Amino acid sequence: MTHRTLSATRATFYNELRLLLRDPFCVALLACFSVGLAWASWNSYRHWRDFAIQQTKLQAAAREAWLSQTTANAHMATHVGQTVYKPVSPLAGFDPGTVSDFGSTIFLQSHHQSTAKNKPRQDEIDLLQNEAYSPAVLLQLIGPLLIIVLGIASIAREKEGGTLSILLTTGSPWPAIATGKGLAVLLALFVVATPGLLLLVVPWFESNRLLHSLDLVIRETIIVVTLTGYYVGWLGVTMLVSSKSSSMTGSFLVLIALWSVFALVMPRFAGDVATFESPLPTNAEVRLEKENAVHDANQSSVNRAKANQALEARLLEEFQVDRIEDLPIDMAGARMIDQEANANRLYDEVEKRVAQARDRQNELMSGFQFASPYMAMRAISTSLSATDRTHHFDFVNAAEDHRRRFVEDLNLAEMKKQKPGNSPEERRQFWARVPEFLPDIVSAMKDVKRSMAALICIGIWAAAAGVASFYAPPQISRQR
Repeated sequence: MTHRTLSATRATFYNELRLLLRDPFCVALLACFSVGLAWASWNSYRHWRDFAIQQTKLQAAAREAWLSQTTANAHMATHVGQTVYKPVSPLAGFDPGTVSDFGSTIFLQSHHQSTAKNKPRQDEIDLLQNEAYSPAVLLQLIGPLLIIVLGIASIAREKEGGTLSILLTTGSPWPAIATGKGLAVLLALFVVATPGLLLLVVPWFESNRLLHSLDLVIRETIIVVTLTGYYVGWLGVTMLVSSKSSSMTGSFLVLIALWSVFALVMPRFAGDVATFESPLPTNAEVRLEKENAVHDANQSSVNRAKANQALEARLLEEFQVDRIEDLPIDMAGARMIDQEANANRLYDEVEKRVAQARDRQNELMSGFQFASPYMAMRAISTSLSATDRTHHFDFVNAAEDHRRRFVEDLNLAEMKKQKPGNSPEERRQFWARVPEFLPDIVSAMKDVKRSMAALICIGIWAAAAGVASFYAPPQISRQR
């Protein structure tokens, strides 16, 4: 970039910033957005902070209840069960994503797979459906509208004053003019977006956050960089349409139509297509299918006899004895372990089909992201905030793994004829063999990999729109 281009960019930037601050309409528009964003940010932060504290307290209480139980034997404790609580991402205040759409607790017990229950907002009456207006959604949905208004106003001022043709005919490069104006609009937008972006700073002051420092840095950096790229794309499109159009009204209508397609029409259309092409069964249907599969398997006396014979033969060989009576273990406990393993196998067959349908939906939605930068930005934001549907099922899978481990451990104790003991201390030590449920949020790099299609889409959007606006200068033949 030459010295002349840099000088033109700097001069345009300062001049545009000065004119923007002198425009009462633009100032009022930015102030209203900032106030609304600040209110939404405070409400979102307060709600998810309180919910995270509540989940932590409930998980601690559930753990204490498990350790202090007075159940007589290990297998009975698998029926008593325990409840696990979904941890709240420290970035949920910025972008809660789909967290409110799914349950936050799962009850774990033997011979049964429970679904997640207790949605975070199920006991609240949300008259205006404010969950849709989280800080992230406001930045990603309303931010482009501000860019459209400010960008059109910027070009319109130059055209109405006749200064655009003067600048171009006197040798000021159009890329320098477009860059200066774009930087001024971006600066103004990020200044008023500060209340929302502050929610990315809050997790650093929390004493018990789920994400490591480096992981948090990666997530927040990518969110901010991609949001900038998303805005750059909208700036490029706005500059291109505004500079080529002879009418400010025409520019506005074209850009609003484009925004409507990207942000309103395409997400709904994509969701309908994904649901139609790969429908998911309801939780009730999945639960019934699992129960029927286990019931059918257990109803067959032939199947039960074959399973028992295979188990007895395996145990006799393992312990090198000739009779069942000589086994040093409790045969009933061994059968419980075997039955649980068979049930889990049947559960996995059902869950595999459901997961395949869900993955197909995700693939279809990823494809539509290339037709809607808004969808791509939402995918990146929710994934890196650890609040999308995939992260919910990470929690569900972690809870199921925990259920299987604790049921297997206790059935193994029953098989070995181990008892809880009589004193509170002995019982507490016995139940402590079941580890505490401590699910982790997957690493940032894994979420980056999951969001790769959306990241590529935002990169293409920013680059294509920016280059198009730079190398397609306005026509000045009709300007006075």
